[in-house]
Amino acid sequence: MKTKKLIAVIIAIIMLVGVFTACKNVDDPEQPSGIVDDTEEATTEEQTPEIVRVAVLKGPTGMQMSYLMHEVNSGTTTYKNNYSFVVESAPDVVNSAILSGEVDIAAIPSNAAAALFNKTNGKIKIIATNTLNVLQLLTNDATITSFADLEGKTIIASGEGTTAQYVLEKILTENGLVIGETVNIEYIAEHSESVTRAMNGTADIVVLPEPFATQLLSADIGYNIGIDLNLAIDAARLNIIMGVYVVRTEFLEKYPTAVENFLEDGLGSHTFLTSSVDVVATYIEESDIMPAAVAAKAIPNIRFRFETGEKMKELCDGMFDMLFVINPQSIGGALPTADIYYTN
Repeated sequence: MKTKKLIAVIIAIIMLVGVFTACKNVDDPEQPSGIVDDTEEATTEEQTPEIVRVAVLKGPTGMQMSYLMHEVNSGTTTYKNNYSFVVESAPDVVNSAILSGEVDIAAIPSNAAAALFNKTNGKIKIIATNTLNVLQLLTNDATITSFADLEGKTIIASGEGTTAQYVLEKILTENGLVIGETVNIEYIAEHSESVTRAMNGTADIVVLPEPFATQLLSADIGYNIGIDLNLAIDAARLNIIMGVYVVRTEFLEKYPTAVENFLEDGLGSHTFLTSSVDVVATYIEESDIMPAAVAAKAIPNIRFRFETGEKMKELCDGMFDMLFVINPQSIGGALPTADIYYTN
């Protein structure tokens, strides 16, 4: 009997020790219970870049960002991002800057965005659109009022290898002309060079993007809009996105909030541009893009379009589909995957 009682006492003690141990494992953070104390949880806080470097072009993109550039340079408005801006004349310079990491965000032709995405296996992403068609056909020949009137003529244009070339050639072919046969195009390096050719009398027909088209018209030397390319594009129902904003994928992944801040600030700059033309015109001159008087006339003629998210994707997809049919190499030989877009 005593032996049975002793065994019962021992069993009871063992059970109590087991309960105590189990409780200790739950309550004591040092025990391997699988429960991690809050104080030991790893926390990852997003870093903030010291500066967000942005490159735009001497044209509609620079005009669109002129309010933001003015506010940053003057210190009038405090932004969540610290910005630095560069304004370039040639798209190739901006393309190189975004690829080399010299800038974080850049405005580039839409076809260049697709080509760079394909070439670098996704090292850039499109974050917003900036403009629709910006091209106009100007001439000092009063007899040119239709596409048929261009037969046998030579057009001076710039932007070879960019969206400007493919849009121009698409419009001409849609209207029955054959490049190199019924109409010739002579491409030169920069838009400003086309203006110079027209002003010194060595070009009778030029295709220029805004604001350079307005600059030539304002010179009052006999040039007029021979054919309204916006109307031609609308008639052909072409989906034209001339330019976009891109970001380095590495920068986006590290600083997503800074990119969101830019989109917010960029939209604000776009809105101010379209609602306060005369004021923004002075900022455009301040950024050495063009004289304020010319800018004020040009802004209403430019189809600015700042779109993000799914609408941006829809617009760009249509443009890339068109470019792929015209010349697959214009977008890097293949349609870009959906990864090219940052839609948040």
